[in-house]
Parts: sequence; structure tokens; C-alpha cells
Amino acid sequence: GDSSKTLGTTDDVSKLTLKELTGDMRELTIDFPLNYNIGDVGSNYSIPGSSKNVKIKVSSDGADGIFIDYLFDLADFRVANKYFIYDPTVTSPTASPTSNPTSSSTPSPMTAPTSDPTPTHAITWIKAGTGQGAVCAGIEESCSSVEACTTVAFGACGGLAAPVEYVQQHIVGIALISGNDGAYLTDSSLITEVTASSIANNKYRRYEANLPAGNSTYAMINSGAFYGSTPDESGAYLGTASYVLQSGSVSANTMTVTVASKPGDSETQDVDICIAKKVGEACGGNVAWEEGSYKFSLFGYTLGSNFLVPADAKWFGVRVNGALKNWGSQMELTLNGDSSKTLGTTDDVSKLTLKELTGDMRELTIDFPLNYNIGDVGSNYSIPGSSKNVKIKVSSDGADGIFIDYLFDLADFRVANKYFIYDPTVTSPTASPTSNPTSSPTPSPMPTPTSVPTPTPTASPTASPTPNPTSSLTPSPMPTPTSVPTPTPTASPTASPTPNPTSSLTRSPMPTPTLDPTPAPTLEAVDRAFGGMLHVLVVLIALAAVVA
Repeated sequence: GDSSKTLGTTDDVSKLTLKELTGDMRELTIDFPLNYNIGDVGSNYSIPGSSKNVKIKVSSDGADGIFIDYLFDLADFRVANKYFIYDPTVTSPTASPTSNPTSSSTPSPMTAPTSDPTPTHAITWIKAGTGQGAVCAGIEESCSSVEACTTVAFGACGGLAAPVEYVQQHIVGIALISGNDGAYLTDSSLITEVTASSIANNKYRRYEANLPAGNSTYAMINSGAFYGSTPDESGAYLGTASYVLQSGSVSANTMTVTVASKPGDSETQDVDICIAKKVGEACGGNVAWEEGSYKFSLFGYTLGSNFLVPADAKWFGVRVNGALKNWGSQMELTLNGDSSKTLGTTDDVSKLTLKELTGDMRELTIDFPLNYNIGDVGSNYSIPGSSKNVKIKVSSDGADGIFIDYLFDLADFRVANKYFIYDPTVTSPTASPTSNPTSSPTPSPMPTPTSVPTPTPTASPTASPTPNPTSSLTPSPMPTPTSVPTPTPTASPTASPTPNPTSSLTRSPMPTPTLDPTPAPTLEAVDRAFGGMLHVLVVLIALAAVVA
């Protein structure tokens, strides 16, 4: 509680407080009580052997953080089989409510689910790039529902291990839209919504990091689900495919996506699919991504023995909700580089930028190219059937975030077994250096260990299943570690892709299965990722349909 005390003081510390001096004036306090308990390993842990007093020292780490040292009396630990436990508390006693950064409190009419659209599960982060242009992407550690599995977070993290401000996005649902491409924003009667199915096994996710691609490394997040009340009759598979380029650069015109072949399946397969605009009868030229890029794709396919859509519908829409976490009022959101454009404009959006107005002035940009590819399920995915132009609309969600709507021409999706893929990119182009919050550049002398001293855990019954291999010898732009030769699928106007068997690929560091074999108890209307940064996490979105 004394601002005159400096880091590195030899005084014992009982309280440490961090407080913003601008914006929402948020505050974080760590209380360090005196007491810790000790005892004998194997004793009655509900009654400690004794209680002693700890000493706490706080010093600079010589960079942008601090060291907190907990000192315990070694007299009690000169023999083996002695335990201790110490219990500080972290609170945010004076945090102000987060202000609404959107320009309008009125949400556009596509309804959001009644459940909380921003789940509180922990986020696991992966960092792409180095220096102030680094971007971080994250996923929910829980994959307990369609919403949780398809949630992705992203943000500019600069010199930090995780972003302070980020975008957490999830798929809200599919809409079959009548009228012109902007009329639905103010007239909900033009929308027929399609939500996630409650069938068994309907949540798929695969996550891996530090994968090699030549001299580069990347992380990948693939997730998806089936949509429609009875998707085997009339529905769609929607998914997200996100790639974070951790180091190096990549140039390619295809991307690997993970899909389930039919409703209720417990297996998935990988498909290498063209993401470049079709040129003649071939996939177009390579697309280049540099270190720190967050690449995502929306993709999906229609399916069902009696696939129907409303006769007057003109657009197949996919809505993604992006909750703007911790941005507060000191943030500027611009559309198409024009700060005068407001959320809810009927104009097509080609670029969305979020920028801090104070502090490190970090910036996050989502570029929305015009082109998306479509084709027949079971065809040669390396050559799309055709390329079309997407329409992007951005509006307020009425709370602390935004809706990003992707509109595709429904004329191409009036029958089953049609696929699409769309491929935006998220970057952090102008991040400024992170300032050092410590009061002294000299680190305390206690050395940082060269390796993590904790042992590697042994496999447990809850470990994730081994992810599936890729389905093509041809490397994807960011290939999976092991390429497995599989025959080119035979073209069939009705057949769904055949799933691949599992293989011995290296497991993801996060114990999340590629597929949860237990059905979700009740899947709510698709509501919720993309997965610190505002890009709409590569949402593999499948065109869905409803019975007219």
C-alpha cells in the first residue's frame, strides 16, 4: 500500500497492487498472508504438523515483469517427506465495468442465444512471431459443447506471453436470408436461423502446436459440428480451421481442414483443399504468410437425403460473435480504414482494425478478401468448382462485442453435397514496444532455471486420442507432421468423404480429444470463438439448410 517502496526492497511484502491509471482504472491485488502449513508426507493432511510464517520479496526480472520470491524456513525441510502449502489470494477490488466499445447499443436482428455468449473457461494461448508484431491465438481448454469446441481467441500480444486485449469468438449460427444483402440487419423477418444439432458426438476439435513446415513452425486448430435438427435429412457441417505461423514464412495455395463425414460419426478425416481463386481449370497462385500471421478459414458442406431451403432465400449466412475482451473505452474500431463508418453499416467490409489508443498502441487487423471457393463433395478438392465473391457485414452485438456475418450466394447451395471455403487473415501490423512496468532494469540475482523442473506426466486414461493423419501426399500450406498416402477420392455426387483411421501422430500439448465420444447433453442454439485478436477465427463453416 506504499507507492514509495521500490522493487528489490528487502522489506517483507504483504500486499502487491497493480492499477491502471487511465481507461477503466482496473485494479488487481495480491494479498500475502503470513501463515503457511507444514507436515509429514503420508500423514493426516487435514491437520497440519505446524504453521509457520513466510517471507515474501518482490524484485524486477530485468524485463517487463517481476519476480515474487517465497522464503520458507529450511530448518523444517532438511529431511525427505516433508510437505508445505501456502495460500495467497488475488482480488480485483475496484474494477470498473467494461465500457461498450461499439457505436450502437442496438443489436442487429439475428438473435443471439439465451446463454452467456462468453464462457468463462480458461484459455490456452500459443504465440506466433517475435517482437512487437507478435500475435497470440487461443482455445478454450474445455471442449464440452459445440460452443466451447468452436471458440477461438486471438489478439496482438507484442512482447507479452498472452494478449491483454483480445477477441474471443464463436459461431452463433447459420441464417438463410431473403431480400437484399443488407436488409436483414434491420428486419429480422428476412432471416431463417439454423442451429447446432443435438445428435451424438456432435463436437469435433483438433489442436497441435510447434508443427514443422520446411524451415517454419506453426500451430493448427480445427473444429466443427453438424447443424440442423436432423442433418442426415437436411443440414450442414460447419467448422473452423485456424493456423498460426509461429516462425518463418509459408507460401501455398491449399490448406488442410478436418471434417466429419456423416452425422454421429466418431471419426474425422483431413482434406487438403484449394484456398486460392480458381484460374482457368486450376487452383490459383500461392498465398504468402509471414511470421506472426493468424490464418483462418471458414468452411462447410451441405448434406441430407431431403435437403431443402426456403424458396425465397438468397443468401447463406454464417454469423460469428467476437467478444472484445478487456478493450475498455481506449480502443478504436475502424471498418475499411474509415473511422467514420459505423457498426451496422450495410456497406461490404473488406478490412476491420482494432487499435489501442493508449499504452503500447497495439493493433489488430482482419483482412477479408473477396474470393471464396465452392465445389462438389467428393470431387478433386485441389481444384475448386468455381470461385465467387463473399459479402461481409459487421454490426454491434448489443453488449461488448461485434457480429461478423459472412454472406454466400445461396444459389450454389440449394442441393446437398456442396462445399465452400473462405480464407481471411489476421495480423498485428503496427504494434509498438511494450513498456517495462518495473521500476528497475536490474534483475534480482536469483537465477532463472534453464529447464522446467517438473517431470513429464505419464499417460492417463483421459489423455487425448491421437489425431488423424492427413489425407493427401501433397503437403498442405502448413502440413501435418506425418503425410499418409491415400487414394484420390472417387467423384460421387452424393457420397461424403470417407474417414481416415487414427495414427500415431504426436499429440497436442493440450489434453483435448479430437472428438469427444460422449454426446453433449443439450446443445444450445449455436452461440459463441477467434479463437486475442479480432479476426474471425478460421471458422470452418458448412453451409447449412433448414426444411422450408
